Amino acid sequence: MKADPVLSRRQWSLTALACVACRRRRGTGFPGYALVASAYSPSVAAVNLATFSLAAKIEAPAPVCALQSHPGRPCGWALASEPATVMELDTARLRVTRRLSVGRLASGMHLSAGGELLWVLCRKPPQLVGV
Repeated sequence: MKADPVLSRRQWSLTALACVACRRRRGTGFPGYALVASAYSPSVAAVNLATFSLAAKIEAPAPVCALQSHPGRPCGWALASEPATVMELDTARLRVTRRLSVGRLASGMHLSAGGELLWVLCRKPPQLVGV
């Protein structure tokens, strides 16, 4: 007659400890922010990517139609289409540092290949502005 295998407290504790040690490590998240704009809201939301929570709401004079980030500096730009206003955003402090009016109606912006010029395409008056 064989006895049923019974785990002792020591065996049970070691088994539980081994299971906990072999589990998947928890992710740390991405250290940074995502800038999110809506075509109907006059603000830019900064989302903390480590916690996926709203870090700041940056007010704009009009709804933002385009966002652009600088690849080498902690800054970005937001373009409000009407009136055509370019806002420089400090992504470290999450606030607007500078504003520049470039026309009455803008349709888009693009950073040059070297990162030294920001090109803004305006509809009224029809022009391409280098900032």
